[in-house]
Amino acid sequence: MLAEAADVEERVADALANRLVYAGLVERHSPEPSAGSLYLVQDRVHDYARLRATLEDSSELREARLARVRQARSVRLETRADKHVRQVVFPLMMAGSLWSALARARASLGLARELGDADAENSARAVIAELTAELGNVSEALTMAQDALVAAEPSTKARAYRCLGHAHRRLYRLDAASAAFEEARHLALVAEDKGEEVRTIVQQAVVAALRGDFAVSAAECDEAERICLSRGPAGSSQLALVLLARGRTLHLAGEADRAYQVLIQGRTVASAEDQLLRCAHMIYYTADVLLQQGKLPDAEQRAAQARDDFAKMQHSYGAARCRLLLGRIAYRGGRFEESAQILQEALETFHGCGDPLIEAEALLELSRSCRVRGESDQAARLRGRAIEMFIELDYAAGVALAMSDVPSDIPSGDRERAGPVRNRSMARGR
Repeated sequence: MLAEAADVEERVADALANRLVYAGLVERHSPEPSAGSLYLVQDRVHDYARLRATLEDSSELREARLARVRQARSVRLETRADKHVRQVVFPLMMAGSLWSALARARASLGLARELGDADAENSARAVIAELTAELGNVSEALTMAQDALVAAEPSTKARAYRCLGHAHRRLYRLDAASAAFEEARHLALVAEDKGEEVRTIVQQAVVAALRGDFAVSAAECDEAERICLSRGPAGSSQLALVLLARGRTLHLAGEADRAYQVLIQGRTVASAEDQLLRCAHMIYYTADVLLQQGKLPDAEQRAAQARDDFAKMQHSYGAARCRLLLGRIAYRGGRFEESAQILQEALETFHGCGDPLIEAEALLELSRSCRVRGESDQAARLRGRAIEMFIELDYAAGVALAMSDVPSDIPSGDRERAGPVRNRSMARGR
């Protein structure tokens, strides 16, 4: 209610709440972190605040504030949490307002717990899993998705399994990811939820490409596109998602020219739908393709553009992935000192995001830049820590790459490209 009382955005209200806690004016309690926090105000603080408002605010201002709070409370009590998630959170996410979306999702989970609405609670958990994965916190995404698997409603359960599979794929646990996606697709069919079915199919397409099954991957993208087109206007909002997956799988297959064209088309479609988040991802992967083609100036321009777009969304994880790509571009161009500086910035962000695999990759990339600059001790330390993290994650391909200690031409910071060699170059396999 603080956002309504102060007439500010949710993110500003969160910052204000933190300041009040730090000042000792309110107490924060978190019975369940993912459901948001509860704030308690001592009577004497409340009385003082009321007195200040009476002395300093006009009656019109106080009445307007009270009306906003009453309206927000009314909406909170009358709106089921799962409806709140569907109608508000997903549009915010696609528009790039990720932190507002996450705040709303956590509030929805808190409301569901207050009302004892198990279905709504599980729906909110699945949404939080999707948002936290997007923001780089794979650990929380795994926890939230697993907790939502008890959902009774097939559509919600399908979403939970899809988010679980996504988290596993991000950690390159492809067998676990495939099993989760199979269950998600089955449940989406049971629920007749075409939107969820499409979201799951494109995930399966990426996993197939990571395994080197490019024919299967292409067929999955075709099926997802067919479903989108069959739904008319309802399916048009997901067409950009399908094009993003197709572009990525073509890139994995080494078909850079086709991947570039598909990603350009996808950006146009996403832009027409005002999907700023997907636009930024399209630009990022386009930069990655251009790097694979050896077009360093163009790759650098696109990667910088994607970085700036993610930064505008306060998407630090997305911006850091762009910095990792920019660091690789600088390395490829022989600008080793600049590469090290950029990679250090990316590493600092990854360290606090909750995605250990990409952190390990950044460590390895930074070690290469240090080594070529003659900083052998620092390079060895960074490389050793990367190996330790790869071992902890049971990621054999990363260990093998680090142990080889050979600079690579890896075109992407995306661990989804860091799989087994499978008779092709490591750059293509990743």
